[in-house]
Amino acid sequence: MRFLLTGRRLSLYTVAYFLLLPHLAAATDLQKPLTEYTHTVWTHKDGIPSAFIYSMAQTQDGFLWLATTDGLVRFDGVRFVHWRPKSGHTELLGVVRSLCAARDGSLWIGTGSGLLGHLRGDDLTTSSVGAQIEAMLEDRDGVLWVATENRLLRFHAATQDQIEPAIVLPGNYLSGPLQDKNGSIWLTTYTGVLRITPSDAHTQPLEIAKGKLWLTQDTGRDIWLTGSDGSTRRLNELQTGAPVKPKTKTLDIQTVLRDSNGIIWIGTLGQGLARLQPGINDARRIEKYSQLDGLSAARVWSFLEDREHNIWVGTQDGLNRFRDEKIATLTRLEGLTSDDVNALAAGLDGSIWTSTSMGINRIDGEHRELYLKGDRAMGLSMDHENNLWAGTNRGVVRMENGKWSNVPMPAGMQLQNVTALAADNENGMWLFDARKGLVHWANGEVTDFSNESLLKGKTIVAAQSDGSGTVWFGLGQGGVVVFDGSKFHAYSESDGLAGGSVNAVLIDDKGTVWIGTERGLSRFDGQRFVSWDIANGLPRERVLWILLDSGGRIWLAYSDGVACVRRSELDQATRDPSHRVGYRFFDDGDGLKGNPDRGWQAPAVRASDGKLWFRTSEGVATVDPQELEKNRVAPPVHIERLVADGAMIDNTQPVQLKPLTRDVEFDYTALSLAEPRKVRFRYKLEGFDSAWREAGTRRQAFYTNLDPRAYRFRVLACNNDGDWNESGATLNFNLLPAFYQTQWFRLLCVLALIILAWASYRVRVWQTTTKMKERFEERLKERTRIAQELHDNLIQDVVGISLQIEVTDELLPANFPAKVPVTRALALCKSALDAGRRALNDLRTAPLSAADLVKSFSQLANELTRDAATRIDVTVEGRERPLNALPGNDMLQIGRQAITNALQHADARRIHVLLTYGEQELRLRVEDNGRGMNEEDLKLRRPGHYGVAGMHERAARLGATISVQSRIGEGTEINLSVPASVIYQDSSSDGASRLRDKWRYLIARFGIRRAKRGSSQTKK
Repeated sequence: MRFLLTGRRLSLYTVAYFLLLPHLAAATDLQKPLTEYTHTVWTHKDGIPSAFIYSMAQTQDGFLWLATTDGLVRFDGVRFVHWRPKSGHTELLGVVRSLCAARDGSLWIGTGSGLLGHLRGDDLTTSSVGAQIEAMLEDRDGVLWVATENRLLRFHAATQDQIEPAIVLPGNYLSGPLQDKNGSIWLTTYTGVLRITPSDAHTQPLEIAKGKLWLTQDTGRDIWLTGSDGSTRRLNELQTGAPVKPKTKTLDIQTVLRDSNGIIWIGTLGQGLARLQPGINDARRIEKYSQLDGLSAARVWSFLEDREHNIWVGTQDGLNRFRDEKIATLTRLEGLTSDDVNALAAGLDGSIWTSTSMGINRIDGEHRELYLKGDRAMGLSMDHENNLWAGTNRGVVRMENGKWSNVPMPAGMQLQNVTALAADNENGMWLFDARKGLVHWANGEVTDFSNESLLKGKTIVAAQSDGSGTVWFGLGQGGVVVFDGSKFHAYSESDGLAGGSVNAVLIDDKGTVWIGTERGLSRFDGQRFVSWDIANGLPRERVLWILLDSGGRIWLAYSDGVACVRRSELDQATRDPSHRVGYRFFDDGDGLKGNPDRGWQAPAVRASDGKLWFRTSEGVATVDPQELEKNRVAPPVHIERLVADGAMIDNTQPVQLKPLTRDVEFDYTALSLAEPRKVRFRYKLEGFDSAWREAGTRRQAFYTNLDPRAYRFRVLACNNDGDWNESGATLNFNLLPAFYQTQWFRLLCVLALIILAWASYRVRVWQTTTKMKERFEERLKERTRIAQELHDNLIQDVVGISLQIEVTDELLPANFPAKVPVTRALALCKSALDAGRRALNDLRTAPLSAADLVKSFSQLANELTRDAATRIDVTVEGRERPLNALPGNDMLQIGRQAITNALQHADARRIHVLLTYGEQELRLRVEDNGRGMNEEDLKLRRPGHYGVAGMHERAARLGATISVQSRIGEGTEINLSVPASVIYQDSSSDGASRLRDKWRYLIARFGIRRAKRGSSQTKK
């Protein structure tokens, strides 16, 4: 358990904080001055409702709570909320004096009017203690200790019931209470240090030491004492009962904090804050930070160290945050001669050299030295013998063995504008003068390359040589020029180099050449360049400089920060163009003051200790890549508000959105107080989104025109170092449907459509049936008329002809030659008479029987048979049933056509007709042993022969199935199958099937519409 002094009381951290502490603690430079910390201030203009802050606490959910003169304020790092509970004690609290984060995640509140409040979620319960509450502590046994001005009260934390009796203090309260690792309770008054044993039923405070002292506690839960002069010592170092007197000038102390690194923070009333490094007990070495340094006010009332190790300072005029950042910036305040730095160089002894318009600075730890005072220094470079070279307005100078000297030049050659220098591997130096061009200096000899065609009129911005003597020059006009020891050659965009001005050239420890340009990063592979830019995932286009750290990571500077990229990420992006390069980005949120800037050559160097140094618009910044501990605290995520059509919805209860809700808004947050503006979010509405949506730093999500159904909104967040909280926060809600969006309404609509379709169908059937009936009656009248004409005229005439021929036959002698033709003519007349009568019967719609079919088939065979050897037999199978006249006649004609074809065209000697009465169909099969049909006849394509085609047409009209199987020399087999519902007069098929089949037949028969052809199979 960990206690921190906040205001005139102590606040409780949760157990989780200490479980995470070993993983969270970043490597901290304990000697770093406060001016190198990132200091952020929030006041009224930043939205804080009340800027007078008495106390602070951080609850388990990550929120920062402020006790102010105008009530309770909650802060998530971005927004301040003037908090009012939704249930319980909903009246204004007035002045809130103290806060304590409870072990269960709730919050204890003490007010100036004596109210003790317990906030759980949105519910606040209160009780009165009768005096202003100064501080609170919830101990490990679940007892809440409440300090007033002169009493110490105890309550059961679970029930808020008071434990009697109250403890009377021997003096006015000053600091505490704290609980040590042995369970004892400690606090101080204006007169001394008190210890209380909770297990003692008659608890009375025991005075351990006298004097005005403030309590703090370290991570090991040991108690420390701070005197009014700022000196600090461990409690067990005091002599019991002995007075503690200040040794130096005292401070008007209000509150004291010992942070997780052992640094003592002291808040004063009028002198700002003071700080004492661990291990230093000399009050004269206290570091002070006042309102003149940027503190929001001179009166400091409270401290808090949050779980990410930010130090929060509450004053009477605002909220302050101090953060020990990854990047430290040195300016004139830290001893630089000028904030305007041109170039940097690193010495082998760990020193850093900077060139300015006022001379050259040497930085060695906390020591600063100025050389060449008054000279304007531009380019800097360190040669292989650790000699510093500089281009100044007085010429090129060199520092060798601690002494400066001018570099001798040929007569008439004055190099007073040298901006780029590069040492070669032979103790020579390449020098570029902005006016004179490029020269090479080696052992006092100067070679002039200003007239080199590839360099003439060009500006060399960056230069570096490798171990083999090859020198690379980056040009301000774009492209690079390489000198291999004998000649120059150039590379440009056509060789894969990123376009624009070349700002940086780096040759790493492996000899790999890296180029930074206006449009990206390039690497030379020996023949061509491979390039990356923002399209591959890099943060920006314009690369200002490139450095390689001791871990092999590549550092790139941009106009608003620096990025750290692993080589493997670049290699993967080369292999897979869809891969986005991963990186860590550092900017002003990480301690960078100003923006990275280029200036002359060498705007950044790596020191011998591995630290990176680079120039900025406000001075020189440094970062240690080996101490870049990531923030491992995944931020707690909260969905704060749900707004539907402009109305705020209570999301603490099951959420049901009213029907026809059009706009839905979710407001969410994540609690990472280290750098809230770098917290990134992604969200997903399950039931609508198929994938996560990247929201960046936006803390709102909007949806429009959602379908009615159940949804779940999920949101995840990561902190400033990309550590994601994968559990995030969720909100379930149900969007209710309007009546016409319900399932039953859809079913009713479907049912109504079915009924409407059925009604339309029935109307159409009625209309069609009526039309069919009218046409049928019309046809029937016509058939009746034809039947009458046939009976009254044609048949009577044939009867007359038959009588005349019969008389003639009787008059002719038996051996008369004409006797045979006359007899045959008489038979034909009788056949015609029978056919006419049969047609008359068809017209009169009389039903057909099996006997009618057999008789017709036999009579036809007798009429067409010319050879007595021809044999025809007809077989009937199954229970005989009467046939409908019209379809029966069509079937009869199909059979007669099949017999006719066999006798007249196939020269068949045997014909077998099989008529089978089935329950579902009537089948007719005609087989012969004739010569068969060829392919042309089977495909109905022989001109003038339409018998087979006619059979197919009649079958289609019947809705029947017909197949014709024939091979040359093997005879022919014709099979016809007619549905029972069509052919039988007493069909027992179901009504729907019978109606469908008869309707289809009638339509086809009378030509109301074209019927679909019946299926047929024809085999060769």
